[in-house]
Amino acid sequence: MSDRAQRVKLAEGCFSEWGGVPSGVPQGTNLGPWLFLIMINDLSISDTFLWKYMDDRTVFEIIGKGEQSNAQAMADNVADWSRRNKVQLNREKCKELRMSFSKVKRELPPVVIEGEYRSC
Repeated sequence: MSDRAQRVKLAEGCFSEWGGVPSGVPQGTNLGPWLFLIMINDLSISDTFLWKYMDDRTVFEIIGKGEQSNAQAMADNVADWSRRNKVQLNREKCKELRMSFSKVKRELPPVVIEGEYRSC
């Protein structure tokens, strides 16, 4: 059994088998969501809105008529923060969603995250 071997409490008096955990916190632990929130609590980007929910973080902006989008800079800030803090982004969940209630369609450049473009 290595130093990284752990097991998860499944129910009262019932535990999983011991197994190696190469990184992070085993899924299903009570402590996991708290540790994640502590780890990402310092992620902040000025002039944006941030939502935290369990193991997810959503960054969004509201662009007024005639204003410029800051979406690429926001994505770059999140990617830079994740590299500095050694938090790996889940590329499958990193997506761009744009909604507009304007009568005139506005062309905005796509947001690229770590060299990839992903839209919803």
